[in-house]
Amino acid sequence: MIDLFITFDDMDGRLGTYFSACHNSLTDFISENIFHLNVESVPSNICNEIYLDLKLRPKLNNNFIFVAYSHGNALGLTCSNTHYVRTETNTQLFQNCFFYSTACGDGESFAQDLINNGCFCFIGYKASSEVVISLEQVFSNCDNAGLFAFIAKDITARQAFEYMKSYYSQQITFMRKKGELFAAHFLVQSRESLFIAGNENITFSQLSFTQ
Repeated sequence: MIDLFITFDDMDGRLGTYFSACHNSLTDFISENIFHLNVESVPSNICNEIYLDLKLRPKLNNNFIFVAYSHGNALGLTCSNTHYVRTETNTQLFQNCFFYSTACGDGESFAQDLINNGCFCFIGYKASSEVVISLEQVFSNCDNAGLFAFIAKDITARQAFEYMKSYYSQQITFMRKKGELFAAHFLVQSRESLFIAGNENITFSQLSFTQ
């Protein structure tokens, strides 16, 4: 069994409910299946550098999955406008980690810093994106598509990444057919912003059984 840490900025004034919905979708998905995951949720009130250091430093030699539902920028991830994962500050805590971020604009330099510090693989977005709250489920499903596939299908990170892009394309077509052109436009932006770094051949079973 491996650890799964989920950070989510539920107190964000604009997207707090959306981040919570993404988190709840993931925890529901895990609870409905047997994936041998020890889940720890990290909401806004404890989502900071000190808490992550306390929880992750003792596990530096263990494989784990880290999922982020929050804002981000070129330097890393933020919660309540404060970095909780930051380039050249605490990226060394993510050794032996599969890192999955839905934060927009956390950037390729941040991902590369993670990889340089021993992170196995990073999947995330390299530019800003938008969410249509009235279509929250559509956007949440897209944000989670790659992660769900990686865990449930036990495919490589690259295959999960390609599955995610394909799922985005399906939803873009669906939104256009429904006349939801703004939503389709935002989904295109997100799909084109997706990127992967690190070991693209890693699988969930390798994380689980190679400790």
